[in-house]
Amino acid sequence: MNNMKKYLLLPAALVVLSLSFADAQERKGIKSTPLATKPVTGLPDKELMIISIELEPGGASGLHTHPGDEYGTVIEGDLMVKVGSGDYMPFSTGQTFSAPPNTPMGIMNKSGKPVRVIAVLVVEKGKPYSTPVK
Repeated sequence: MNNMKKYLLLPAALVVLSLSFADAQERKGIKSTPLATKPVTGLPDKELMIISIELEPGGASGLHTHPGDEYGTVIEGDLMVKVGSGDYMPFSTGQTFSAPPNTPMGIMNKSGKPVRVIAVLVVEKGKPYSTPVK
């Protein structure tokens, strides 16, 4: 494996590990797959991550925060999203949601069909990409 592949795989592995620490009772029926991790031009302390998220019926992330902005687009299905102190709001195929840095958020699938989301995060390097809210 060349050095560039190692550089890209390490942050992706950290995402998977940080997401796996969420409370098992709150985080169920959800699969996160890192697709890419890239540096952000002109911002050496930031990196861009693209993640594919699949939620089974009843799947949920549990409340968590990210050390940067998150933008998610629903690719398939109907998703419920909570950001900050607001209520869960519905998002359908083609709609995009966002969450500012360090703001509690959660996603859930209350439908009877799978949901797919592509999330793009611009986060601080060296910090956990997702931290459960207790």
